[in-house]
Amino acid sequence: MSRQIPTSWVLLACLLVPRITLAEIAPAARTVVDRYVEATGGASALAAQQALRSKGRINTMEFHGTFEEWCAVPDKYALRMTLGPLRIREGYDGVTGWRTDLNSKKVTMLDGHDLERIQGDAYFENEMWARDDQGGDAKQAVDGKSVRGRGGDAEREQHAGQ
Repeated sequence: MSRQIPTSWVLLACLLVPRITLAEIAPAARTVVDRYVEATGGASALAAQQALRSKGRINTMEFHGTFEEWCAVPDKYALRMTLGPLRIREGYDGVTGWRTDLNSKKVTMLDGHDLERIQGDAYFENEMWARDDQGGDAKQAVDGKSVRGRGGDAEREQHAGQ
């Protein structure tokens, strides 16, 4: 005689079990990351930086524009960009990602690869890769360069426990 476990119990158990994420960095990548941290003020300066705002201009062959970017540790990110006729706002609050096309006034909730991309942007821009726990990702050197896999041929990102 088999007993069925109610689905709600399984979901509750999954929510109550803590997720343990371990970060690991390859020795060759560690050297590059350590040099970066030291060159930008050291570990204490990195730890003290909890939010950042960047602002600039974009000039391409055909289009000109501006951007403004905000990020907050560990995973908040927002971007406002104007490039020629294109006007975009996008953001990630640690759970949900979205993009707003100001020309069409359309808001798109991000999922799939688009959500992964903006999560990667939040991770990278918040310099989680340079922090002691690397935000739970493992990195390694590829052809002598430290990378965090963000797609393409150089993808080498590993998530602990997956």
